[in-house]
Amino acid sequence: MTPLLEKLNPVQREAVTFNSGPLLVLAGAGSGKTRVLTTRIAYLVLEKGVNPENILAVTFTNKAAGEMRERLESLIGEGAARLWLGTFHSIGLKILRREGGAIGLPPETTVYDDDEQLSVVKLCMKELSINDKALSPRAVAWRIDQAKNENIGPEEYFNYAGDFFAKRVAGIYALYQRRLREMGALDFGDLICEPVRLFKRNPSILRTYQKKFSHILVDEYQDTNRAQYILTNMLAQGSRKLCIVGDPDQSIYAWRGANIRNILDFEKDWPDATVLRLEQNYRSTRFILGAANSVIENNRKRLEKSLWTENTDGEPVLYREVEDEHEEARFVTSELKRLMDRDPELSYRDFAVFYRTNAQSRVFEEHLLREGIPYTIVGGIRFYDRQEIKDAIAYLRVVANPRDLMAFRRIVNTPPRGIGRVTLDRVEGIAVREGLTLPEALKKALDAGVIKKTGAVTLLKAVDDFRENMKQKPLHELALRLLEDSGYIRMWEDEATEEAIERVENLHELISAIRDFESGDEKRGLEDFLDQVALISDIDSYE
Repeated sequence: MTPLLEKLNPVQREAVTFNSGPLLVLAGAGSGKTRVLTTRIAYLVLEKGVNPENILAVTFTNKAAGEMRERLESLIGEGAARLWLGTFHSIGLKILRREGGAIGLPPETTVYDDDEQLSVVKLCMKELSINDKALSPRAVAWRIDQAKNENIGPEEYFNYAGDFFAKRVAGIYALYQRRLREMGALDFGDLICEPVRLFKRNPSILRTYQKKFSHILVDEYQDTNRAQYILTNMLAQGSRKLCIVGDPDQSIYAWRGANIRNILDFEKDWPDATVLRLEQNYRSTRFILGAANSVIENNRKRLEKSLWTENTDGEPVLYREVEDEHEEARFVTSELKRLMDRDPELSYRDFAVFYRTNAQSRVFEEHLLREGIPYTIVGGIRFYDRQEIKDAIAYLRVVANPRDLMAFRRIVNTPPRGIGRVTLDRVEGIAVREGLTLPEALKKALDAGVIKKTGAVTLLKAVDDFRENMKQKPLHELALRLLEDSGYIRMWEDEATEEAIERVENLHELISAIRDFESGDEKRGLEDFLDQVALISDIDSYE
């Protein structure tokens, strides 16, 4: 037996070596699914001679993709770098970077995050004279997201719109897509929908990728949405060697558009599919598994499996029913104190309290404070969500994509350069009328005397210097120089508050992140770094 297979149980071994069509691996919690996925890829490369470039492996988070790549580097060496391995969004963006010209996407297209998506929605509502008091922009953005999760475009959405709200959203959605294209931008939903559109409109490109991927593996399939399902099936129709791993019992992302039918109907979609069940749990005690199984077996929509373990019984699960949230918090704090008194080696850091919504933390916090128990709320502001980091990224995005309206608006008067709303509207008007990029329109406004030659000149020179030196100097040096020459770092240094000092430190940490990014591959440039930042999700920040 090859060393790769020695530490696997019989079912895991069968999943790794399977090679005759579609495969569904029902992987219960703690059953070693990540080991199966990585070992299967290594087995294909080392034992079956499959070129890593012909393997597509899709994970749910960037963090999971990174961990899988690290494991594979230790198993197959340099070949791991040639795998198509990442999230659906990163794979979709990679395809669009290569083939997007076929559907009119410019090479410098940037990716908008949730805040920028919301800003474009507000822009469209203002343009359509829709009051944001009468119609919530966030609700509109959410509806657009949901439509894209289902791979429903503006025209199709309009046809389905039944009530007044949906009809208003349909109008905004259509304008929203047009404005995104004018800005050379995509939102997260586009990273799946646009590859699907690309393949539908260009069957020859689809056939190229179907031939390219001789093996496709998808992790956490129970959390895929309709658009991801369509993209997966389109690509898999070529080789038909599709291996999906998932568990309907662990489906928790319906609120993000996940469709549990994708995994439940897998055998209908692929009638010749083989189903393997990973049921041995290596993580939990028998009491934990017994409790979990007794709850899960009541689910109506599931694929049968029963987890078991060779681990010990462990401590029994304690279930306590209480009258309200205050009694619940009192019970938790009294249990904490009781357990701490019973075992002097325990520390408060050994305990965690989980709750369903952020609002529930308030009562717990009140009771913990009252009892003098120290605590930390998990879920502060992520690094890339900090104001100064988003500003710095916006500067870089204007260099990469001079038509990026949201990024341009963010930086053009930060620090203050005497460019108010009216002046900015004039600049944007020049860009639209004359087909210019935003920096070009700003320069034209300067030459025409619309803007006084103040900080705007400094900004344009900083951007131009970056672009002129892109091939001569390291990216991190250019980024630091851009933030310095534009006056952005000086703005915070002059404020000289404790918070401002921390912001400057964060900016230097960003420069370090760019330097680390460059050290991984000298061929990677500004566009690649911005793609990486855009694809970082909130899930990836959880520890």
